[in-house]
Amino acid sequence: MKKLLNILILSCLPCMLLAQVGKQEQDKVQKKDTTAKIIGAKVLKIGKPEKYKNSRQDYLNSIEEIRAERRDTNCDRKENKEWRTRLIAKYNESKDSEEKSFFIDALGRSSCPENMRFLEQVVLTDTCEHNRISAIQYMNGAQSKQSIPMLIKYSQKDLSPAEGSTLAATLIGMGESKHSLQLLQKYCFPTTLQNCSSCEYAYFTLGGDIAKTYFKKVLLTTNDETIRCRYAQRLAELGDSETSFPILKIFLNDEDEYGRSGALSGLAAIGTKECFDIIMDRYINDKSRIVRSRARDILEDTEVEAEVTEKKGEVIIKNNKKYKVDYEK
Repeated sequence: MKKLLNILILSCLPCMLLAQVGKQEQDKVQKKDTTAKIIGAKVLKIGKPEKYKNSRQDYLNSIEEIRAERRDTNCDRKENKEWRTRLIAKYNESKDSEEKSFFIDALGRSSCPENMRFLEQVVLTDTCEHNRISAIQYMNGAQSKQSIPMLIKYSQKDLSPAEGSTLAATLIGMGESKHSLQLLQKYCFPTTLQNCSSCEYAYFTLGGDIAKTYFKKVLLTTNDETIRCRYAQRLAELGDSETSFPILKIFLNDEDEYGRSGALSGLAAIGTKECFDIIMDRYINDKSRIVRSRARDILEDTEVEAEVTEKKGEVIIKNNKKYKVDYEK
């Protein structure tokens, strides 16, 4: 999963030339309405950042890349057939659900037709819900569209929110949105930690107003902070900054460093100057290495920063303001 433009003008003078940067050169920088930032012995010209790379289309492209990696072009090779036959036999012989899950993972990562028929068998007959959910997810990854009729029929059973939402997400991934929308209405309300990932994937894949409506509705009804942070980020990526920005700002003060890190990703998707000022501030001042690292990655991806460093006591000059970095390595 690797993935969700080219943006600004960026130049860096080598250390040996820095002493030659005189007042005339500095005046040129200011006339171009860029910011001169000194980090150690480097001068960076920072222009206006454009949109962050982590867009919905990048997200969908990353999913396609994963699917492409799993496409098996050697399905007919004798050794592959023998290997597959052995694993299926071991799965059928096993009485242990955890052991069975190993064989499902091994076969599910390959998109050979025989493997898809095996996954259908798992969905229809395995008594362990975790194994059935894994099989359904692998069918999505392989784009096993010949399995759509079976999955639609299976969806008529009384399923748990976790299994039902996974099934809906897989059908959407396969391009079958008409039936899956009914399943989403049934299994994504209420949204809990058990079904939020599948519901998030399904609605984010659909995009548009239907996705915005879903994410906003959940944000108004759930008290789960993990879901609120993730869904606010998705709304930002869908272009709804009016709803997402106030929520993301709240998570900037979250005690959980992963909550603060997720908030930065959402702010990057909004992409305004105010958002990037916040990200810069967190890169400089946040005490968490995880948050600083996320801020640095965003700034590098958008080319706002280049070759950023994290030396304790380093002084960064930005917009004529001096910041002293005072965190532990």
